[in-house]
Amino acid sequence: MNEPLVSIIVSAKDAGHTLKRCVESILALDYPHFELIVVDDGSTDNTALILKDFREKVKVLSNS
Repeated sequence: MNEPLVSIIVSAKDAGHTLKRCVESILALDYPHFELIVVDDGSTDNTALILKDFREKVKVLSNS
């Protein structure tokens, strides 16, 4: 049986202090059929820099 694709969407605004741990936690899930989308809502901290480290595994939408 095919398992459905689950979309996980994280909204981030100046979330650099917690974002890495959040993304790593989601990527460690046992369920293999998911996509992770992070929406950067115009952050002015290091949020974009942190997301660059995950660019192969995370879809990033930027509102800046």
